[in-house]
Amino acid sequence: MMKKKLFAEALLLVLLPFLLNPVAEAQVTVGLQFGAASIIENVPNSVLVCYIFSNFDATTPPIDTRIITVDGTAQAGVDFTALNLTRTTSNFQNSVCQFLTIINDAEVEGTENFTIVLTSSTPGVIVDPDTAVYNILDDDMAPIPSSSPSSSLSPSPT
Repeated sequence: MMKKKLFAEALLLVLLPFLLNPVAEAQVTVGLQFGAASIIENVPNSVLVCYIFSNFDATTPPIDTRIITVDGTAQAGVDFTALNLTRTTSNFQNSVCQFLTIINDAEVEGTENFTIVLTSSTPGVIVDPDTAVYNILDDDMAPIPSSSPSSSLSPSPT
């Protein structure tokens, strides 16, 4: 009987600090995989945009996220396809990915950019990083002016 009492007291001494100060649950963090990226206008035509969860397991309730694109010098529908998606994660899901299409045009326009924004409406979820700037590197070149003389000119008489 004495051994059981000593064991119980020893166990209580070991567990007491944890019972009095429970370890706080790890906060769920979600963030865009890249904070910035550059894409050549025609290679490839689609970009995989991903965001990653950490401290997410079977005990975590579903998390609502929203990802949108915001025009910069590049415009949705002209230079890329817009994103405006809401997703709810399931248990053990550690990433969400979505294709975004870069539109290959024939315009000479230089490097353009747009921003991807990630938000969550689930209380207590930390979103970091929440934005990413994507640069579209133009693959079009201005035409080279012709250097041949005009055939409409004729020599003047002397």
